[in-house]
Amino acid sequence: MTNNFFVKNSLYVTSVLASIVLAITIAFWNDMPMTQRLIGIYYFLIAAHEWEELKLPGGFVELVIGMTGMPVRDMQIPKFALFLLTLYMLVLPFCIPGAHWLVIGALVLGIIEPIAHIMAGRANPKSRIYSPGMITSFLFMLPLDIYTIWYLAAREPIAGYFWVAAALLLLIPLFSVQRIIVVHMMNMSYKDFIRNARDSVLGKRKIQY
Repeated sequence: MTNNFFVKNSLYVTSVLASIVLAITIAFWNDMPMTQRLIGIYYFLIAAHEWEELKLPGGFVELVIGMTGMPVRDMQIPKFALFLLTLYMLVLPFCIPGAHWLVIGALVLGIIEPIAHIMAGRANPKSRIYSPGMITSFLFMLPLDIYTIWYLAAREPIAGYFWVAAALLLLIPLFSVQRIIVVHMMNMSYKDFIRNARDSVLGKRKIQY
């Protein structure tokens, strides 16, 4: 799997795609609905977020693996899964601007990210506060999330069932892929995976990172 170009270079591919989407957004700004503009900006910010997680300083995936005790034999697998999730959640609403409710899935991701980084930070033996990706999740993703939620509520109200449907479009693939990686690819009990993560956050389990 690691010989695949997209697997080995998923971060760089994400960066190029996000830059293209941002360029399109800027070029056609006046012709786009606001939700499509927001997704165009969001994709670029997600790419910046992934650079902090994986490269500058990087180490978020390794930290999560240490928290969960997952026996990863190929570090590219979880990183490629992150690439696919990002592609799915951001390109889909950008390419279907008429279904503006699809932007909600990205909002859910933006809410999950800061929470996940707080929890990972508590388990990080190097700081007990910071986890790679935390700064961009709070500076970039959360403010745009708050603005987009306000915009949808004030300018383009969406029925409650669309909020639920969009959230499920994110959460079902997210946890399904997570389970496939943990159980079927890493041969680890999902119950152990969750318990180890919980114990790491609560300080009951020491991790190597």
